[in-house]
Amino acid sequence: MAGIERESGILTEKDRRYLGHHVLPESRQARYERKKGARDRIRRGLLDLPYIRFLPPEERRKVFGDIQAGDDLYWGLVNGVALSKHACDEAGLPFKSLLEEALEIATFEPRSDLVSGEEDALPAKFVVGVDVDIQYEYDRIYHPRQLKERWKRGDDLTDAEFRVLVESDIFDESDFRKLAEDNREE
Repeated sequence: MAGIERESGILTEKDRRYLGHHVLPESRQARYERKKGARDRIRRGLLDLPYIRFLPPEERRKVFGDIQAGDDLYWGLVNGVALSKHACDEAGLPFKSLLEEALEIATFEPRSDLVSGEEDALPAKFVVGVDVDIQYEYDRIYHPRQLKERWKRGDDLTDAEFRVLVESDIFDESDFRKLAEDNREE
């Protein structure tokens, strides 16, 4: 996950510290204001998302073109989808329908002469049918930092998880020494 101390997106650095349980505001009123401010910015940020589709393709590529599986931007997208699932569950909406609608919207190249929410202004011949089959079996992409934290806590890692960890740059010589010591003790 991207560090707390970075430029603000939807959340401020103070929001990230608070939500990540690193710092708690001192008073009840300060906690209320922190949560309300974060809620308001999140809601406004979500309402801004449709406009991002209207970035010219070359600008979208500058934002999304270098995402690699497992990097911070990738996990930001993963968490965006996960948050969408949580939001649907909380609102009593079918997540499958949300995914189908999102995929339908994604099939259109956004036109700058349309305003968000006017996709129905597209000619009917462009209507695309999408059916999503959601299955919860998947190949997991492991984040080395998370794996290292789990390993340091003493959690058991699968062979695949351990391989990802030791092959990553985050697993250094001191970790290999600790691993060797642990294996000698067993």
